[in-house]
Amino acid sequence: MPSIRAYAVVGLLLSCGGGEGVDAGAGGGVAAGNAGGTANAGGTASAGGMANAGGTANAGGTASAGGTASAGGMANAGGTASAGGTANAGGRAGGQSGGRAGGQAGGSGGASGGSGGSGTVTISTVTGPIQTGQLATISGFGFIQEDRSAWDPLFISHPTASSFEGQSLSSDGYGTSGCPTYTTAMKLMGTQSVNMHDMGQHIRMPNGSGLGSCNWQWDVQASHASSSWTDVYLRTYSRWHNTSWPTIDTKYWWIAGGANYAFFNLINYADGRAPTEFGVYTSGVGSWVNGPIPGGPIVNDRWYLFEAHFRLQGSGGYVIEAWIDNQAVFSRTVPDGPSPNPSNWGWESNTNYFDTPAGWVSDHWQDGFAVSRNRIGPASLIELANGSTYATATKVYQEPVFLSDTSVQFKVNLTGLGAGPSFLFVTNNRGQRSAAFPLP
Repeated sequence: MPSIRAYAVVGLLLSCGGGEGVDAGAGGGVAAGNAGGTANAGGTASAGGMANAGGTANAGGTASAGGTASAGGMANAGGTASAGGTANAGGRAGGQSGGRAGGQAGGSGGASGGSGGSGTVTISTVTGPIQTGQLATISGFGFIQEDRSAWDPLFISHPTASSFEGQSLSSDGYGTSGCPTYTTAMKLMGTQSVNMHDMGQHIRMPNGSGLGSCNWQWDVQASHASSSWTDVYLRTYSRWHNTSWPTIDTKYWWIAGGANYAFFNLINYADGRAPTEFGVYTSGVGSWVNGPIPGGPIVNDRWYLFEAHFRLQGSGGYVIEAWIDNQAVFSRTVPDGPSPNPSNWGWESNTNYFDTPAGWVSDHWQDGFAVSRNRIGPASLIELANGSTYATATKVYQEPVFLSDTSVQFKVNLTGLGAGPSFLFVTNNRGQRSAAFPLP
């Protein structure tokens, strides 16, 4: 098993796991979502609203197929309306039983906004050459609409924490040793991201010293000993610019502090080339569970979407999963789950790495971080397709360059879509999808 190392950050004892073994392969595919929900047949309107098929409108709003409009919020098919809204068929706010942003089961019908559009995500124009490797910009509205209904209270008490829009990590409720900083020079959403900059030689010593680290810690409810959580989902976007990669133990998420733990790592190579696998080492398995990174080795200057799921110790039915760019990387049943941290100070990102050469320089940016009871999914899912019917078309995930509710920039990838015509779909975080937008 990986050795456990200790060091001080903000006056607290942090433990981090070493180890560079790569033992287990990908645990197979993962069902990336829940069963698709069904909207009510024939909606009802209140307070002057108009309901379309399967929807319910209130407070003068208009609901479209499979959706519910409500004051101060919106539930998709299978969701629960808030602030006086009326629920459609089954499920919780955020549309778990109706599918999530990202095209899970049920995502192509009314359950997640519906092929043909929900009336909430609208594409007005697309500019830029539609050629692989080129940048294109989408204008319209409703492109993000994050569903925070199941997010950890950290993101309610600190509403700027997810996109790092506060004055500093500490003002956004995070813990830090002072290394990560906020920057306006690089961002995926809003005006800032968090930047983890490090440089120089970090050589692992026999006693475990010599690590490189530019970490930040998140004190979330799920990490507390008194937590009532069972399932924990993580999401963040990451971007790197490295002269080379560490050769040992690039720890992406450190979920530890109690008797049981999980370390999510980018799997390193001895020659310093970019990782091609993402993996997890858990106390119960005792070996690495890895899966391939979609698209091959990590490349500089590209935003990657990372997600993970685990069940806490004591919950039963233990599973550990990961997705990159909305594709399953591994899914594995395991004998246990991470224990809450008895010190009640949380878990970590970018914990440690070892063995970098003299002159090494690394920048790692993150944006759009969240912790939730339900799968979070992309902030905004951009897809190109070879047909106008979402359910049957071949779809290709598009690399985001900038995301906002009214404007999205992405790098075009037409791989596997044939000679055309091509169509664009945008699905927001609530699972609502645009109508198919034809491209030249």
